[in-house]
Amino acid sequence: MSRKVPLAKAAIELRVGQSTLRHWFNKRSCPGAVSGGHGRGAKTLVDVDVVRRWRDGTKADAALLELAGEIPDLIGTTIEQVFTEVDLRNVAKYKLAGVMAVAAYKATAAVLDRLGAPELANLPDSVKRLRKIATDRAIKVDFDTVCAESEDEVV
Repeated sequence: MSRKVPLAKAAIELRVGQSTLRHWFNKRSCPGAVSGGHGRGAKTLVDVDVVRRWRDGTKADAALLELAGEIPDLIGTTIEQVFTEVDLRNVAKYKLAGVMAVAAYKATAAVLDRLGAPELANLPDSVKRLRKIATDRAIKVDFDTVCAESEDEVV
């Protein structure tokens, strides 16, 4: 059975201020509060365990979104490193640059979609450099069209 305590005691147990706890209940959809009703002596009761689980889950979501923000650069940098390290004696590097730029974009979009993170707003600099190499040599791949088509394919 859950243990419900007055708001002041819950704030002490959770090591937050009473105003913070009220804010969580009123503005951030935190579960665990039971209104005490109306009138004198009717205090709000708080299930500390429920609030603690909610707070820990919120921290995990924030950490996941932070990681999602790092993924585009991580994928783009890795693909750019492969591009510079690979031995391409019989392949035109500018053609490969376009393919790798599209691969980086598609991989990033798929991962972000799977995480439920916001769409990629800007291309990482590493992918922009690959794209520039490809378009400077007049490669026949329209990067924007390929990327737009890939958004339809990502599930």
